Amino acid sequence: MRINFTFGLVAICLITGCNVSSNTEYMYREKPTTKSQKASAMLECEVYATKEIPASNQTSATPQYKTPTYTTPVSCYTGYGGYTTCTGGQAYGGNVVGGNVITKDVNSDLRYRLYKSCLAERGYKTTKLPLPMCRNEQIPLGYLTPETVLHAPVEGACAINPNQSGGGSVILLPRDQLAPNKT
Repeated sequence: MRINFTFGLVAICLITGCNVSSNTEYMYREKPTTKSQKASAMLECEVYATKEIPASNQTSATPQYKTPTYTTPVSCYTGYGGYTTCTGGQAYGGNVVGGNVITKDVNSDLRYRLYKSCLAERGYKTTKLPLPMCRNEQIPLGYLTPETVLHAPVEGACAINPNQSGGGSVILLPRDQLAPNKT
């Protein structure tokens, strides 16, 4: 009984998110840089990659299919009011003419690789290990400005959500955290 309880507690913890969410990719330079300098480098590399590898949109449609209509006595029945109902005959996969229309830029992966290569040429590296995301109570008020200095990741640091920081993650060093990181 105790083993079942322990197993159940561990399962609930995993399902409800007791684990710490993390940022799997943080770009930094060994030489400290500011948030605005990193944003400029990211924009310049994005523009460069877009010019070098333009979009190539390919459009296709998924097939449409229809389930067979069953009219055997087992699948049809007469309900209240004398209406007969049969199963099957449902159409799947989009509109009547065809399936769902899908448009994909087949150059997007290559363009992203060129973008990352451009940033690497400017001295930016990507973390190998995920960093835990900072909780709101860890971030000092007014910490995120265009002049915030970006650091290399260290033990005990956390990453501020890119949506909070206005593009690109920012590392919050342990010494700058209002509340210590609980991992």
